[in-house]
Amino acid sequence: MKDESISAGLTSDQLARLWSIGADGDQEHDAADADQTRRDLLLDHLARSLPPDQALLELLPEMLGRLSQQLRLFSGESLHALLADPRVDVWVLERIKDHAKELGTAAQNEMEREVALALYFAAIAAALLHHRAKISQHPEPQLEESFRTLSRRPWIPADLRQLFTAAAARSSKQP
Repeated sequence: MKDESISAGLTSDQLARLWSIGADGDQEHDAADADQTRRDLLLDHLARSLPPDQALLELLPEMLGRLSQQLRLFSGESLHALLADPRVDVWVLERIKDHAKELGTAAQNEMEREVALALYFAAIAAALLHHRAKISQHPEPQLEESFRTLSRRPWIPADLRQLFTAAAARSSKQP
């Protein structure tokens, strides 16, 4: 049997140099991978926005509270969504009530007047329930009666009927 060495006749110095060349190639490959990882990480960070200052975040609700409510009027949110949202400011509900008055004034028939009245009283009910605010000059017994009547109308959406029912209950408890 012939002794075949893996050294292929190379000296130990030559073998060490050959192994170091292979090891340097691995190091170069590892360095390239590390550079690619760094590049990817940098690009990820560059794609992000600057995180907001926490102190500023704490002040924003106060600073922008009213402005955000004003901007909601331009957002295209439906009156239905605004009436259902307990975060909507009272003055927005007053605007809805005033809009309903205008609709009632411009109504061409009894059906349009009834719809305007439902919207009008829904705004009053939402203010009463969400903010305990009375945005109408109508006496409490009259409001309670209107809320009860509207809560029984089958053409009114169920969530608004619930709003009217809750407002009637609250009106009857107030002195």
